[in-house]
Amino acid sequence: EMGNDGVQLQVTIDSTDFEAGGHVTLTINGGAAIELSFADFTDDGNGNLTFGNYTYANGVISWTETAPAEGESITITATQTDADNNTSAQGSDTATVADETAPNTPTILIVDDSNGV
Repeated sequence: EMGNDGVQLQVTIDSTDFEAGGHVTLTINGGAAIELSFADFTDDGNGNLTFGNYTYANGVISWTETAPAEGESITITATQTDADNNTSAQGSDTATVADETAPNTPTILIVDDSNGV
């Protein structure tokens, strides 16, 4: 059975270009393009930059997507465009959700520690 766990995603970008006025364009499972600019992000007061469900720190944009059904995949593409409108090649990654039900954690008990520690 699937929990309601999300899939943690990270896109690593060129922070200098991003913070100088560029943007990043994401697509998730072929959906509508999502354009993120550094100016979109606001400091939550603890030094965390957030915009909707996205967080940004040190050249990494992170967020959580709802996990697809077991055996289904999630595909993310990203391009980065600098302030002069030069756009990178597209990065892409796909993950297929496997059965995430882990076996029970083994219980470990060291009965006799003969190392004399």
